Amino acid sequence: MELSERRTGVLLDRDGVLAENVFWDGRWRAPRNMREFRPIAGAAAAVTCLRAADLAVAVVTNQPDVGAGITPMREVDAMHACLRAEMGISSVYVCAHTQSDACDCRKPKPGLLQRAAADLGFDLASSYMVGDRWRDISAGHICGCRTVLIGDGGGEKFPVLPDVRVKDLGEAAELILDEINSDRRSTS
Repeated sequence: MELSERRTGVLLDRDGVLAENVFWDGRWRAPRNMREFRPIAGAAAAVTCLRAADLAVAVVTNQPDVGAGITPMREVDAMHACLRAEMGISSVYVCAHTQSDACDCRKPKPGLLQRAAADLGFDLASSYMVGDRWRDISAGHICGCRTVLIGDGGGEKFPVLPDVRVKDLGEAAELILDEINSDRRSTS
């Protein structure tokens, strides 16, 4: 497939974008089991809009609690089955490593994003990375994606700033679709 023929992709972090974070151990973290897993209201509608525009939509998520032995992979798989059923998301890419594993897939490294783009046939430089933490934004920046931060970034320091900040995935989807439609109008 020629690069110019490739679709635009929208890469979504999971926790804080599609599913609610959980407050435990003194900070906001990923849900550890299905009892804690709650899809964010409005996220399914936003994903539906993105998919209806023929965009490649994929989830790219760090889940270090698996590698640390806190969360069994079967729980993460159950959470992703819920996303597939409720949001129509078919492509989920997981890094189950801890930071000490020094893998190439743990965001901010680009491995998960590159794998999604290769598998789904989209150009990272004309795609979007949507996340709620600095690791998401940095991974998107490394890959040349337009970066969209949801919320305030959890008070973290950002090595690179997001291209845009929004309140939720619904606002992010609206922005992405407006930009893509504007680009299509200007090239026709």
